[in-house]
Amino acid sequence: MPPLPGFKVEAVARLARELRFVPRERLLDDIRRAEDLALEIDPDTLYPHDWLVFRVTGYRPTLDNPPLIVGKALRRDLVALVEHLCHAARLHEDDHAPGELVTPDNLAARMGIGRKTLDRRRREGLPSRRVIGADSRPRVAFRATLVEPLLRDAPPVPARSPRFRTTERQQMLRRADRYARLGLSLNAAALRIARRYDRSHEGVRQLLRREDTRRLRASQSPLFQQPAPLTSRRRAAMLRVERMGCAPTALASAAGITRPALRRALITARAECLISLHDRGHLRTAHPSHAAEFGSSLDAHAAHTGLTFAGPTRLVSLLDEAARPSVSPPRIESTRLRAMHTLRHRVDSAIAALDRHHPSAAAVDRIETDLRWISRLKASLLAPELRVILGAIESRLARPLTTIPPDRVAALVLLCVRHAADALDAMDPARAGRVAAAVSLTVDRAAAQWARAHPLEAPRKAAYLISPDAPVADWTRRVAPWRGTLELDPRLFSALPALDETARHYLTRRYALDGSSPATRASLARTMGLNAIRVALFEQEALAAAWRLVRNYAAGRS
Repeated sequence: MPPLPGFKVEAVARLARELRFVPRERLLDDIRRAEDLALEIDPDTLYPHDWLVFRVTGYRPTLDNPPLIVGKALRRDLVALVEHLCHAARLHEDDHAPGELVTPDNLAARMGIGRKTLDRRRREGLPSRRVIGADSRPRVAFRATLVEPLLRDAPPVPARSPRFRTTERQQMLRRADRYARLGLSLNAAALRIARRYDRSHEGVRQLLRREDTRRLRASQSPLFQQPAPLTSRRRAAMLRVERMGCAPTALASAAGITRPALRRALITARAECLISLHDRGHLRTAHPSHAAEFGSSLDAHAAHTGLTFAGPTRLVSLLDEAARPSVSPPRIESTRLRAMHTLRHRVDSAIAALDRHHPSAAAVDRIETDLRWISRLKASLLAPELRVILGAIESRLARPLTTIPPDRVAALVLLCVRHAADALDAMDPARAGRVAAAVSLTVDRAAAQWARAHPLEAPRKAAYLISPDAPVADWTRRVAPWRGTLELDPRLFSALPALDETARHYLTRRYALDGSSPATRASLARTMGLNAIRVALFEQEALAAAWRLVRNYAAGRS
């Protein structure tokens, strides 16, 4: 038996932990209510936390600002909640009347589906119980009264078609060979053959695939030249090339796929990047309940204007900027911190509800836009603290930074900025505390670790002469692990003034290059009067034009 399923929504996980200690009789009632509720949830609706507690337990807690849960994620987690509660109640098969439970194999056979399909439906929101059998081993079962409507609505199990006869198979393969020479794909040829011989499309397609596999193993040419499978690694490479301004038609031709298939592959690659961030815990907030309470901070003026989007790329400029005194007003700092944590909580929940196999382009775009917004807020919170960061470094090292080689100074400052950004993630937005305090403590520890790993020579009497052209990486790109993939390439900044006004305005609003919050494609489409596909094509054309200008400038300069 596999382990108990995990939770994607923190509110449901917390409810499961609290219900472990209630009496068994009440726990059985909670299990039944949670099962019934799972089938009532609309995946596109937002449900408040206090309503969920009331529907499962009958008790309505008093919450001023209850967090909202996406219906799709809630329905999945209710299935996990039922199994956790069954495990806590030590539910046995003997606790049920004869015929009250249906086994997975029996239910799958009666519905005319396979076990894999049934397991997928469980993950999508079909509640199942975890019961202990006569052999003392836990197993999954379904409540008969709960799945009876599904059995009534299930289509009849189709009769199994007879196997292909030898002569029929040979005729199909000869016809497929002719279709292949005419340039038809395997799928299109299978569809034509299936209609001609009154067979299923999938059955013929599998026949042709088996024939191609047999020919390849025999070192013969296959009937149809199939492109290599789109693995995660290949999709990620295609996404990188597309972001470098490659035309979709050329990219699809090089990959051997159609434009729609390329579009789906790129959306899947973007979703896989987001899911990877979620699975590695980069978006998990230390105080989810507090983060969900400050939704109003997203509408505040300070969360949308005056945001930092880029830093200096010369070491001298960075040190000069850090030397200038700059203090963020407490109200603005608190608003931005709360907005950042609210967005982190919203993004974490949205990625958990993302369909991993068929992600929605609009949902992926909203998540990516929120991630850019989080980056802007973190950079804006840290920009006034650059002086604090450099002061903490010099205090820990007991020497001015000018007595350290410039290349080591640049690496150390960027390292401490990354640790300072992590300190923002750990802060509680509900408590009245200044960012400078958390940043200075974190930077002090990071500088101490760096000093132990990189012993320094005795302080010089003379300071190092820092060249005005000494480079340093943009520190704002170290505040979040996703900035390198979701932000506009810095090389394109120089090409923006040469673009036409519409393209320049679009990219400025899309990537928040004017100090405002970034905009989604949907909002920009409404502003421009275009549909979603047209605005996506316009963005591709604008980026391709910017890349052409950059390459032409580099070629002319060389």
